[in-house]
Amino acid sequence: MPYQRIFKFAIIGGPRSGKKTFCRAISKSHFDEDYEDTIGLNVFSASFMREGEEVVLQLCSFNCRSGIAEEIRDAIHGAKGLIVLVDLTNDLAIQVTKECIKRLLIPTKKEVKFLCAAVVGTKADLGNQVVLDEMDLENIVGFVQENLEVDQTFMYLINATDKRTVTKVLKEVANRVIESQ
Repeated sequence: MPYQRIFKFAIIGGPRSGKKTFCRAISKSHFDEDYEDTIGLNVFSASFMREGEEVVLQLCSFNCRSGIAEEIRDAIHGAKGLIVLVDLTNDLAIQVTKECIKRLLIPTKKEVKFLCAAVVGTKADLGNQVVLDEMDLENIVGFVQENLEVDQTFMYLINATDKRTVTKVLKEVANRVIESQ
């Protein structure tokens, strides 16, 4: 039986940024077109093989309207990776995402140090008008680096409907977490 390593990731984003769709794409191997609002905390899991060991990712997803700070602290306690989803079709996404980070993560800054964070632009492939670009995502990357304890941060633009791009992001964050331990 292969050795198993488990890592917790926090997945955050504003309303309709694609948190649940992102998690379902990797955990259930399909793109779900039905929209369901993230209420409270949603937990998904995904796994992949890396150098003969199984890597299990526990994905804790919540939006900026979720719960009280204490519940959120409990949910992200021990998280090593952070994925921030930004809806590229929403011109308020930069402001909303920063508010999410301020409300959910900055209060936990002393308790949680992320080994790796990814800022991910979503929904560019769904036929909607894209109003944000890479410079907007770089703005969020800078905000994350300035306000949170993060060893390394990177940025992605993904196709939410393509499981391969979602898998690529998760594997890259997981590999960076493993390599930095």
